[in-house]
Amino acid sequence: DQYNKSFEQLVGKELGVITFKRYPTFKAKLLEFMLTNLKIKDIELSKIKYSFGLEYEHFFNSIANLHQNTVVKYIQYLNRVLDYSVKYEYLDKNILSGYKCPVKESKREYLTQAELDRIIEKEINLPRLNEVRDCFVFCCYTGYAYKDAALLTPEHIGTGINGRKWIYTSRQKTENVSNVPLL
Repeated sequence: DQYNKSFEQLVGKELGVITFKRYPTFKAKLLEFMLTNLKIKDIELSKIKYSFGLEYEHFFNSIANLHQNTVVKYIQYLNRVLDYSVKYEYLDKNILSGYKCPVKESKREYLTQAELDRIIEKEINLPRLNEVRDCFVFCCYTGYAYKDAALLTPEHIGTGINGRKWIYTSRQKTENVSNVPLL
């Protein structure tokens, strides 16, 4: 709870609202694990052993039946809480700092140009769905996430050294510069 409260204060500054919503979800999953496996609602930090991580991972893979990469995320969150506890001197060390949980490579499917062309040419009578389609196509061609596209304003358009129009912006999540030529 203390960890979540400290990060809640960063929402809108260093942390996005959607990112923060994962923290209470993590807490609920941790409680579910402790109630199911350990039959407890709370545990002293000093009582967390390496086997806790093993059982935690096993619970999510078997009983909770979560995708492997979701399990990895929950273990990362647990590690962050334990690191926080070390920083604030509630623990001497993070017993799970060396815990490794393998990430499963996701197979990503990409649209072909023909599939994208079919989406572009599709006749849509609802203005709202037309906008959704246009934004999706814009994101496909620029590589922007929806959030980045939604934040664009006319002020982001400028003239590049080649004399053509460019979008000058930074990615919302990473703050990496992401300049894209307009064709």
